[in-house]
Amino acid sequence: MDMMKMGKTRVVKTILSLLLVIILIACQENMGMSVVQASCQINPGVGKCIAACLTPGHCDTCCKNLGHPRGKCQPILACACCSS
Repeated sequence: MDMMKMGKTRVVKTILSLLLVIILIACQENMGMSVVQASCQINPGVGKCIAACLTPGHCDTCCKNLGHPRGKCQPILACACCSS
């Protein structure tokens, strides 16, 4: 009975260790994303890209026409032009 209990303990420790590794990797990926998001700002040109997020690809095209490398829509449907 002690051998079975030791086996279960080892399995639980292994599962917890794997879970910890997965969480740490996920946190690292999210940290990298925040750097990318920080380089995008809501388009300063008033009315230039208004309603661009209502149609797929229009925000990106609008920002490229303004001289930015890319554009992306924010959660509030505002077009943000990115510097990288």
